[in-house]
Amino acid sequence: MSATANTFKPKLFLLILVMPGILWFAVLAAGMQGLLSIRDNQAVAHQDRELLKLGTQAIDHIREAQFHFKSQVQHWKNMLLRGQDVTQRNLHLQRMEQEEQQVQEVLQQLPSLLQPLGLDPNILQQVASLQQQHRALGLHYRSALRVYNDSLQKQSAAHTAAMAADKVVFGQDTLTSDNTDQLAVAIVQQVQQLVMNAAERDDRWFSRQITYAAWILAAFILLILPVAFFTVRRHVIQPITLMTDAIEQVAQGNLQQQVAAQSMDELSRMGLAFNHMASELNRIHSGLQSERDKLTTIIVAAQEGIVITDRLGNIALINPAAERLLEKSAEQITREGFLNLLDDPDYLHAYLNQSGIEIPSTVVYHNRVLSFYAATIHDPDGQAIGSAALMRDITEEKRLEKQLRDLSNTDSLTSLNNRRRMEEILSEEFSRAKRYKLPLSILMLDVDHFKRFNDQHGHDQGDRVLQAVARVMHNTCRDVDSPCRYGGEEFCLILPSTALEGADRMAERLRYNVEQHRVDGLQVTISIGVAVFPLVGETAESLKKLADEALYQAKHAGRNCYRIAGQPLT
Repeated sequence: MSATANTFKPKLFLLILVMPGILWFAVLAAGMQGLLSIRDNQAVAHQDRELLKLGTQAIDHIREAQFHFKSQVQHWKNMLLRGQDVTQRNLHLQRMEQEEQQVQEVLQQLPSLLQPLGLDPNILQQVASLQQQHRALGLHYRSALRVYNDSLQKQSAAHTAAMAADKVVFGQDTLTSDNTDQLAVAIVQQVQQLVMNAAERDDRWFSRQITYAAWILAAFILLILPVAFFTVRRHVIQPITLMTDAIEQVAQGNLQQQVAAQSMDELSRMGLAFNHMASELNRIHSGLQSERDKLTTIIVAAQEGIVITDRLGNIALINPAAERLLEKSAEQITREGFLNLLDDPDYLHAYLNQSGIEIPSTVVYHNRVLSFYAATIHDPDGQAIGSAALMRDITEEKRLEKQLRDLSNTDSLTSLNNRRRMEEILSEEFSRAKRYKLPLSILMLDVDHFKRFNDQHGHDQGDRVLQAVARVMHNTCRDVDSPCRYGGEEFCLILPSTALEGADRMAERLRYNVEQHRVDGLQVTISIGVAVFPLVGETAESLKKLADEALYQAKHAGRNCYRIAGQPLT
């Protein structure tokens, strides 16, 4: 990893930085050109502002000249109206001359303001003509004043004298005022034209700058596009295409697919990671395949039947042992479904729902005893991912179990229940009789003079006598009765649900059948003791003891007879 880190060359990272960098360089170049142009345009704009300033001053001078002219006219009229008062007349005359002087000064300053504006030459001529009109108007005012004074000396009325004076300057002040207004309007129009020209020039300049910047950007973009296309195609699209093809090959099962690393950029590192991932997947897949082969071998070779479903309940696996035990083909098992494995859907449904609790796991199916187990398998989130059934043929085991049980419960000589089994049966039957208030009888038998058979004819003959008695007991009693060998020459017969009358008949029938039987030509007799619950006995042990005492009573009574416990001796 350290060598890889040292040789890493981030091409894509550089590509991402370089391409926008070139574009930004184009934007910067256009911006710099715009800044330079703005600087030049600012100088022009400054010049325009100076010209507009001069134009504004010229307009202000015209307005000022108009103001002073109107003041001059007003003072002249006041002078006429107050002509009788010499002091007032002289004051207005002085003010009129001052206003005239102001007008002349303003008009003299106008040419210097108007020349930089590049105005129409007629405007300058109008200024000169206006100056001459003002000088002539001053002479008219003085002439009118003399006419006014002469009229007053001739004792004309003041009103008549004023009208005579006004005729001298009649219309001259109005004409001068109109010319001043025309000059002001002409200057205003010229200044407005300057403003419009400046605005049009600014618009043209802005449009020209936008066009120039657009051409610069377009040129850079046209230059970048081929380079970007070639670079992206070679360093991005081709490696991604190769990797995509490799991924598709892996998806189709070719885990040995590798991607050639041409350099050490980002995509090449991704290719190396993909190669490592593919190698690991191949290794894991090989391991899983090996484990699958082992598991398949175990499942196929197993003697236990195995059936597995997927999460949808469809059967996914059946081993040969399951086909053999169920006597069905794999196709039939798949077609019938998981719940019909044993042809009993209710049983299997209950088994799965209760997880086998309180459900028998041993079933008889097609003359076979099967040990059956089934369960639903869940993932860590509790979702069912399938079910599994395991079955094993335990017919032979059950047979051997029964054989062992019979051997452990059966007397080897007589094939009757042995003493241990007798104790179990007696305890069970006594508890049942006591719980349900049923009668229970027990017969204790003993072969008369058995020692003599052994002493005179040998032990083999004694064994044959015992076997003959056992056969008579087995043939005489009912299926529900339990004939047992108590020990030596003693036997026991347990009679469930048998009262005193039935026990009496059974004792007599059994005694008679033994007496009538011959063993190798020898006659055999037995003595019997009978005990009947609930007439006697409070426990199974006490009932057996009372029957045994009755047996000894029969022995003392001469043998080949029976006695009933709890009855008086006869």
